[in-house]
Amino acid sequence: MKREDFFNLIITRCALEDKESITPETQTKTTQWDSLDVITLLSLFKQYCNMTVSIETLEQCNSFNDILDLAGSKYEN
Repeated sequence: MKREDFFNLIITRCALEDKESITPETQTKTTQWDSLDVITLLSLFKQYCNMTVSIETLEQCNSFNDILDLAGSKYEN
């Protein structure tokens, strides 16, 4: 999976407000995250990147780019 595909998957699967205006640079602190969105995001990392991400790690992310960076080398070139 490519980085852009994973970003689009996050946007479509999570119930985020103003989906049309979210870019990788969008600050995650300004986005309304509920518990279901967090669980969905964690499951996306497990399913598509074959990795476990902790809630504490997600809380340290300031933007969607930071979230996407967590997958590191798991993306296709």
